[in-house]
Amino acid sequence: MLSSLYTTKSLSPFWDDDGQGYLVATNFADNYNIHLFKLSEDGKELLHDSDTIIHQYKGSEANKLYKINGTYYFFHSEVRREEGVEVRVVMMLRAEHIYGPYEEKELNHSHGMDVDREPNQGGLVQTVSGDWYFISHQGTGGYI
Repeated sequence: MLSSLYTTKSLSPFWDDDGQGYLVATNFADNYNIHLFKLSEDGKELLHDSDTIIHQYKGSEANKLYKINGTYYFFHSEVRREEGVEVRVVMMLRAEHIYGPYEEKELNHSHGMDVDREPNQGGLVQTVSGDWYFISHQGTGGYI
């Protein structure tokens, strides 16, 4: 049922401090609206009456939701027009409440070259010592 509405490429589960589970998902067929659903107590079902749109922008995908030091962070990529060209950008939104409102910031990064907009998907991991890292895929050239 869910796969007919939302692409599995953009689904991400999240469990809050109180144990409540959520699922964040982009509906490509509905103007890239990003929905937040509560999950049932066992985490096996969506509570459809909890469906809330938390963000919308062209090409939004690769959703990840985090809570760090009491603040919610919503990481994803989307397509923005910059200098007359559409480019994929990495975005981080933050809010004090899981349903927002979210303030947004485009994340730019570079690894030795001019501004490099890759990688545009991935996730954050925290080590036992408390350090944070970004893990992602990186691709160049043609795709088979």
